[in-house]
Amino acid sequence: ESEFAMVSLSFTGDFSGQLVLATPSSSCVEIAANVLGTDPSNPKAQEDAQDAMQELANVCCGHILTAIAGDEPVFDLGVPSFGILSLEEWNSLYQDPETLVFIVEDFPLLLRWTDTRAS
Repeated sequence: ESEFAMVSLSFTGDFSGQLVLATPSSSCVEIAANVLGTDPSNPKAQEDAQDAMQELANVCCGHILTAIAGDEPVFDLGVPSFGILSLEEWNSLYQDPETLVFIVEDFPLLLRWTDTRAS
């Protein structure tokens, strides 16, 4: 595949940072189909692919923040930003030692988390 979807989401609160998710563009339709409980060939899944990726970023960010900071702190999530990565940009993100790689429905999903907490 030569085209990859990326969603970035910033957050602020006790600390701030950003979540980045990236996956081959074709897997966005699969993710949308799973969210909708339908088949990837359904036109609705194809129409909602971008929204599904943005919602996945919201859910992941919320879960990670809760795991890191607990239930007490309040964080404000920004609006997820959707974009397309080139193969070179994908490879750079993939090779970054801070990027986590998951396999979701046989597709790679990259997750890159950054925050302002002292290491």
